[in-house]
Amino acid sequence: MEQNAFKIRETALRLLTRREHSTYELSSKLALRGFETSEINPVIQTLIQQGLLSDERFVENYIRMRVRLGFGPVKIQHELTLHHLDFALINKYLNNYADEWLDLAETARIKHFGGKIPSDYKTYAKQAHFLQYRGFTHDQINTVLPYKKSL
Repeated sequence: MEQNAFKIRETALRLLTRREHSTYELSSKLALRGFETSEINPVIQTLIQQGLLSDERFVENYIRMRVRLGFGPVKIQHELTLHHLDFALINKYLNNYADEWLDLAETARIKHFGGKIPSDYKTYAKQAHFLQYRGFTHDQINTVLPYKKSL
């Protein structure tokens, strides 16, 4: 049993040296490698106590990375819920970017389509759909890409 704990810890540390992982993600990866859940859980708890594994640190880094890639709060929140993370923790770090979401949406739109505001409905819909796919809210999309009745 102690030998397995050593192997589990060694595998976990190897994974953690590459990048941060959520507790759920790391547990899942260890289980996929054939380790038993009853043996994984104590190792995970030890890693948490030692500060080597942190869902909070994972959320903070994950959000920072996705924001840098031009994704919005809806998509990021959805992706993080797949890691079985607490909504309060996710929202705590998403709220750090509250003042930046509009600028980020505008930057993503300009980077993908250029600075020109759409002159017809088809172009407007294409840009709006792109921003929605990227995870920006309807309010954010409507602010950076206002619908013109003349379209």
